[in-house]
Amino acid sequence: RPGGEEPVRMADPTKAKKVHVVDAVWETLRASSSIKNAKGNKTYERQVIMAKKTNDPKLLLQSYMNLASYWEEFEDGFKSLEYAHLAFDLVVSLRGGLAFVLLDDVSPILRCHELTGKLTQVRDLHASIVKAKVEVYGDKDVRILPFVWGVLDASLRLSNVGAATVEQQAVQRVREGNLDERMPWYHPPQGERRVVTNIEFIASSVEMGRLLLLRKEFDKARDELQKVADWREDIRKVGKDWRRRDSTLADQVRSYEVVADGIFRLGEAYAGLGRLQTGERRMMEGLGHWEELVELEEAAGLHTTCNHLDVESVHVRSLVAAYLAVVAFLIDQNRFTDSVPVVNRALEQMAKSHLRAHSPLFVRTIQRRAQLNLDCHHIPEALADFDHCRELTSVLYGGDSVQVAACLTDKARFVQYITEPTREELGAAQGLAAEGLAMMERYFDRASTRLVPSLRVLGCLLVRQGSLAEGIPLLERYAEITKASPFSEKLSTDRIFALESLAEAYSNQDTHAARRDRAKAKAALRTCMQIVIEDEMRGRKDEVAVERINRKFDKLAKSVRMPLHDRYVHPYLRSCSQCGIMETRPDQFHIWMSTGVIRLCSRDCHDKFVHYQATNPWLGSESRAAGGPLSDELVLRFMLNMPERPHWFRLAQTCNRLWMVVSQYRTSIRMPGIYAHQGPSKTGPGDVFKTLDPQLMARLLARSPRLLHLDFSDTTNTDDGVCFAIGESLRHLKTLSLRGCPHISDLGLEEVALCDRLERLDLTHCTHISDEGVCMLSRGLPRLQYLSLSGCREVTETGIEWVAQGCKGLIYLDISYCGKVTDRGVKAVVKHCRGLQYLNVRGVNNISSAELKRIVKQVPHVEGVPWKEIVAADVTSTVDNIFDD
Repeated sequence: RPGGEEPVRMADPTKAKKVHVVDAVWETLRASSSIKNAKGNKTYERQVIMAKKTNDPKLLLQSYMNLASYWEEFEDGFKSLEYAHLAFDLVVSLRGGLAFVLLDDVSPILRCHELTGKLTQVRDLHASIVKAKVEVYGDKDVRILPFVWGVLDASLRLSNVGAATVEQQAVQRVREGNLDERMPWYHPPQGERRVVTNIEFIASSVEMGRLLLLRKEFDKARDELQKVADWREDIRKVGKDWRRRDSTLADQVRSYEVVADGIFRLGEAYAGLGRLQTGERRMMEGLGHWEELVELEEAAGLHTTCNHLDVESVHVRSLVAAYLAVVAFLIDQNRFTDSVPVVNRALEQMAKSHLRAHSPLFVRTIQRRAQLNLDCHHIPEALADFDHCRELTSVLYGGDSVQVAACLTDKARFVQYITEPTREELGAAQGLAAEGLAMMERYFDRASTRLVPSLRVLGCLLVRQGSLAEGIPLLERYAEITKASPFSEKLSTDRIFALESLAEAYSNQDTHAARRDRAKAKAALRTCMQIVIEDEMRGRKDEVAVERINRKFDKLAKSVRMPLHDRYVHPYLRSCSQCGIMETRPDQFHIWMSTGVIRLCSRDCHDKFVHYQATNPWLGSESRAAGGPLSDELVLRFMLNMPERPHWFRLAQTCNRLWMVVSQYRTSIRMPGIYAHQGPSKTGPGDVFKTLDPQLMARLLARSPRLLHLDFSDTTNTDDGVCFAIGESLRHLKTLSLRGCPHISDLGLEEVALCDRLERLDLTHCTHISDEGVCMLSRGLPRLQYLSLSGCREVTETGIEWVAQGCKGLIYLDISYCGKVTDRGVKAVVKHCRGLQYLNVRGVNNISSAELKRIVKQVPHVEGVPWKEIVAADVTSTVDNIFDD
């Protein structure tokens, strides 16, 4: 060439790598994913016909995917799923069978199944691909790993414990056969490289933790899921980034999803163990990680559509599941007000999908929000949610379906949350309930258990309005069905409510058969009392219901009619918080706060409360005083000017916030000498003593993070469970007294040894501890200065030698009445503990006189030396001589 330049060499097109037809279509769809479908469905359908005539698989596959995306944008889930199925069948034929499909090939059809709530189809599809790949590659090939994990995840979400157990073992087997247990951690790139546990094995711990949660084995689940938190902390300690922000999107997504799922499930495990505060804190931490992951995926351009083809998964579904788990946790604690914003956030995420109307989960979540709004007395919002739910249910199941009938019945219950409903409101509720019952009776016979909610709601409404002739037959049918099938009614309170309404209706009939009606009313009330007693036997005691039913028995005995409307208002809605009178329209003048609902009856009461709230600097976190609420530090300064006992605890009993302040800032707790005597033993000689509940003790100690001194002296029911709580919650403890706790064993001391800052430890008369427990103490407590082993008869010179070698800073040591200690143990103490100031060897008879003389010379204060002790007989004789003289 001119200028001496070498000619440009072109690549030989015949030697270029051939791109598969399916991969070429996926690349085309990725490139056009940001462009909306400008063409109509007719254009894509003509392309399908043309592709079939010309036998063009590329055009046919692209047309199927475009049609699936088009109908998704127009919110037609059935047609979108139909074309996604056609596209997947074509992909399978082009790949040469299910054994050769890739994760990108399955992504569109899985996305459609996920968005429409067909979880069983998701599992079946993954299982069929795994079966085909195992026949070709074997059951340990790494290519089956993502699909085996898909089967496991679907089984866990379906709560299929048996299948999930087998599949978890299969996933673990594939990982162990193809992956290294340790992996290098380069992130961030500057600094030295670290080697940590492979993140895939951490994911195995998360899966095992989820499986154990399904089995209700919360303690084992906590131990498995704690590995995730430890792994994250290990990376943080060496100055590395566990999120891997400098790496690829796939690596970041994997780090987020493993840590978020593990931390959130750890919170569920703590909640299952009764540690509600720790569980809520962990769940919120995991929820924050899920939100960060979804924001990362949205910033990268990943959207929840059937056209999403990347391997990186969109985790909106996981975020929604976490939101709903938090809602269930809050509802269990009757925190309805706090649950509503969380449900709203879940619905916001689900609303991003075009196929939300075809998702049963979306419909159920709206139903849950409607019920929460009723519980919080947001009547207009609840009615709007019920209407929206009916529209979506009609789209999903049809306008004349069982699901629509159930939605109408639920909506009719709104009138029970109004103290004095108008005639129009009662009529509207009765019409909804009647319509729902009529639709149900078209599908089921008269004795079907599916009619129970409709019969209850409509019958109670008719009785409340005085239509006894119409309401009593419905409630009698309800009573017969629930008597034959008691579990057909989910809530025992609803069954009691309906049977009480039936008894009230019988007592108000103007008929000649008054005696027979009273007998029927008594029978209904007896059934109510039987249900209340059964609930009490299960641990749900309701004294208010017992008193109410007994009053009705008294009225029946005196032939007095029972009112028909008193019970239709929930008890906590009957009186005004300001003046105490009956509320008229409680949904108008409520003040919603984080701690609950302030219910007021009128505008005057509302204004009075607002004025009081604005002018009184009360302690609440939502105080509107000029200076705001009092800070914890200021409250603590006030409390420091009064004795801790008894005033701190009397104040703490008046306010939850004061109790939290006392728990958070106190540094010492002394348990009184609790002798929990349970009675004589039925299996052998001796008495039986109750032990402290370890879960209760763990919650108590976890509320006091600044605790330094703990005293369980003479608490005979303290056992190893208390030591487990101490080792888990109070690693910074300095003083611990277990004097006179005979149920403490070596297992408990193993947990106490985790408190590596402990300086004083009293184990006097802990008769079940031995050299093994003392050995663990010596290894874990290097700062120990004061130790008492008095009366520990199982401790020998071996244990004392371990103490001397491990706790060289001892100043005080009491080994009195440790009869198995000899010269060897005492020599080791004097040799290693150079700063020892006090030693008690009283009752240790195996020490020689020569050794005792040597000890006296080296230790300033020695107790129990025979020639230093004053014998009681000598004292008596001396006193007698004085009096004789």
